[in-house]
Amino acid sequence: MSDKQKPVKRILLLGGNHLMTSLVEECRSMGLEVHVTDNAVDSPAKKASDRSHDVSVFDVPAILELIREHGINGVLCGFVDSLLPSYYEICRYSNLPCYISDVRQIAITTNKAKLKKELSKFSIPVLKSYDDDAVPLEEFPIIVKPTDNSGSRGIKICECQDQLASLKESARQYSSSGEVLVERMLKAPEATAFYYVRDGEISFLGLADREVKPMAQGELPLPVLYRFPSQNESAYACQLDEKVRSLIKNLGIGNGLVYMQMFFASGIFWVYEFSFRLTGSLEYKIFEKKKGLNAAKELAAFAVGLSRQEMSPSHSHSTGYNLTISCAQKDSIARLEGVDRIANHPDVIYCHVSHGEKVRQVTEPATLGLVVCRVLFFAQSKRQFKEVVSYVKKNFKIIADDGSGIPFHTV
Repeated sequence: MSDKQKPVKRILLLGGNHLMTSLVEECRSMGLEVHVTDNAVDSPAKKASDRSHDVSVFDVPAILELIREHGINGVLCGFVDSLLPSYYEICRYSNLPCYISDVRQIAITTNKAKLKKELSKFSIPVLKSYDDDAVPLEEFPIIVKPTDNSGSRGIKICECQDQLASLKESARQYSSSGEVLVERMLKAPEATAFYYVRDGEISFLGLADREVKPMAQGELPLPVLYRFPSQNESAYACQLDEKVRSLIKNLGIGNGLVYMQMFFASGIFWVYEFSFRLTGSLEYKIFEKKKGLNAAKELAAFAVGLSRQEMSPSHSHSTGYNLTISCAQKDSIARLEGVDRIANHPDVIYCHVSHGEKVRQVTEPATLGLVVCRVLFFAQSKRQFKEVVSYVKKNFKIIADDGSGIPFHTV
């Protein structure tokens, strides 16, 4: 049978938020027919898909019927922890491939308290936790966070003992289990480590520097730049690589992307996040160029039963960057200007716009929901890096409903 005669593979993506538009693009570039479902009629990824459905991701029986009706060959979710249990159940009942092989993998990687215990078993440094409200005065400020949420939602900086009770109650509202974690706050450089696992073979993709800046008093700083590779990659390889590989094997992870966020203080990496899904930084665009591996395409191929496509790295000797732009007045945005000019810059490989999603308002003052644009590019020198950043800042504009400009937040 010729390529033209081969039946089309259909993939169902769970969730239609703005980040999922990138996953739609990846799947369509592979020749897949892309279906997107969620219960939000105007979600952005639906508009980019081949077929859209208004079925809630959490309505497993309805999703199973949708799979049967449309001859879906594979299912995949993207960037949100809360969708992982539904994804696992849908794949299990429909007998379709699922990169999650055990619910324990979800339970540990989506619950910060359980994760800390698991990391400690492998001698991976974690931040100190406080079991009660008696936090020593000299250890303030501290962090208060829900144990089972992502995207910085519900996380606050606690400056003193008088704030602790109310901030714990606030964080509890963002936790499906009602559990809260109180832990040490570090002001130190941050980094993110990436691994991809294929049929049990673990590949270290690299360590990225994660630069952050504060947007509001009492709120966590938001990322403004990722740099691939990190200047501390060799130190990470010596300290944690073997331990993390042992943890991945112990969790029984045989396929999928694993990434960890951590602080680097006093020569030690302190892990505070360990996730088993695609990350919103869209790093697979960078690693496709640097390493020849695109995790989004890998997961899509796994979902529909396609063989892995061999790719050749084209920017292996360049430094990759993800310039992240956020806006505290996101709900007031009428339009963005300059995006096309930025996307056409010769050093830019991808420009992802997060503005335009009207599904819900952003009510938290400093969460990843405030991100409006990510610009991924490569540079071979610091001078070239500065030139690209300057070009982005000069051309990118956020316009309000009344025509005025809105300030944005970046490096």
